[in-house]
Amino acid sequence: MPNLLYLESMDSVRSSWGSSERRDQAAAQVAVEALLAFAFGNRLVVQQSYALDSYAFQKVLKPISQAYEEVHSSSNMWATGRPAPVQLHLHRARTFLDVVANTIERATTATSDGGYFYSSLYPELNARERHGDFQVAVRKIADSGSLNAFRNLIDDYDRRELIDILDKWFGPAHVENAELVVTPKEKPYHSIDDMLMGLYRDDSRVMTELNKHEVLGSESSKHIIQAVRRLRTAAPGQKLPNDRSLYYGDRAWTADGRTALDVLKSEADLDAVREMVNTLYNRIVVRSIGTSDAFYTTDLGSKDPERDALAQSLALSASAHVLGPSARAQRNHELTIFPASVTFQAPGDAAVAFWRQFEGNAKSAFAKVFEMADDQEWRRSLHNVKGAVMLGDMGALEDATAAHVALLADGLAGILAPGPGGGVQFASGLAGVAGGLAVNPIVPVIAQVSGGWTTGLGILSATLSIGGVVSPRAWRALQRQWAANALKKSLGEFVTAEEG
Repeated sequence: MPNLLYLESMDSVRSSWGSSERRDQAAAQVAVEALLAFAFGNRLVVQQSYALDSYAFQKVLKPISQAYEEVHSSSNMWATGRPAPVQLHLHRARTFLDVVANTIERATTATSDGGYFYSSLYPELNARERHGDFQVAVRKIADSGSLNAFRNLIDDYDRRELIDILDKWFGPAHVENAELVVTPKEKPYHSIDDMLMGLYRDDSRVMTELNKHEVLGSESSKHIIQAVRRLRTAAPGQKLPNDRSLYYGDRAWTADGRTALDVLKSEADLDAVREMVNTLYNRIVVRSIGTSDAFYTTDLGSKDPERDALAQSLALSASAHVLGPSARAQRNHELTIFPASVTFQAPGDAAVAFWRQFEGNAKSAFAKVFEMADDQEWRRSLHNVKGAVMLGDMGALEDATAAHVALLADGLAGILAPGPGGGVQFASGLAGVAGGLAVNPIVPVIAQVSGGWTTGLGILSATLSIGGVVSPRAWRALQRQWAANALKKSLGEFVTAEEG
């Protein structure tokens, strides 16, 4: 059975409908992560509200669903009993249609403090004058058993088409449907404030560990910690809320009506806090699933990738002291993932250019990966990768990964290739774990891609969360050298560190 993998890049806050550039950046990141997740033997799980409200997720589900239907041609793809490559996490809902109806209710009915659920993908839902139409749609969804009533209220073809695809894929989803819905094993709940508790006092165990590992040596890390402390001090009851709309909207943060931005007086500081909150919000979701590995990533379209990666590192470090290390982390070490570095010499945004290149061939690329999953050589190759992980043999892991990436590249030849002006660089971002503390230093990576130099932070260990064994020696090697061992070009280059 493939591993179940949760991608933070599917978070709906990253791909609001208002900016086509942001949407394309988010879609590029999800597409790359999803393709490689499948290539390394994983299934994906998406949180129910992201399934409905994340443009990036829905845009990438389109070629995934088309490819899967082509490879497993059947009038009912789920009749085979084969688990879907993308499954749904239902929380306090029995069906996906219930999720849609409940989301519309939350978006059109004020809470006790006057707030509404804010939709990233459907500004129509946020328009008060249209609330009545959507409330009628809720009743029609229940009566019809489809999303047509909701679809017909959306203003453009692109999103209506995505709703049709979503309806076809998750419309049959209900809690008893094991092919489409994961069976959760929920872990004990801890709030965002609980997980950040160790950052609030200089004499805490978390701060002591961060100092010991020299994570607090930069002014940037101290500045981020001060920002989260200032927000907490200003919050009523002095607890950071889990309601993420308070970090983005104009709702009052303080008792005297000031917003979070009013408190910090800096959009950059607030962005860093948002990165921490978003990561921990997704940790809460992952714990509510309980059976999934997770990819915690910073945003490919970030204004300040280094700051965001540092903020995420601090959040994960603090939360590890509350939640404890995973069983894998206790045995070995965990991987933490940082943003992709995508470079194009042509003018325009790199990620947008990549997505526009990738989108036309995405269905064929996903179909090829789904086809190869049944190939004996492919299965042996994955077995070798997983065996190296279980043995904790870094050299064998690099060799097995190189061989598997070569198979992937051969399979995708003629379907995907770096464009004439650049490509995509993937590098391993490794997180050492010491005493339950995830320490994720910022590691710059420089690699030559298609004749042009690019600099970025690491993103994607090619093992993609199948076990992530990283020895302290390997971690020190990564710190010493910026790039080594280009394994094989497929979408770009995979770069790992050589020991020595």
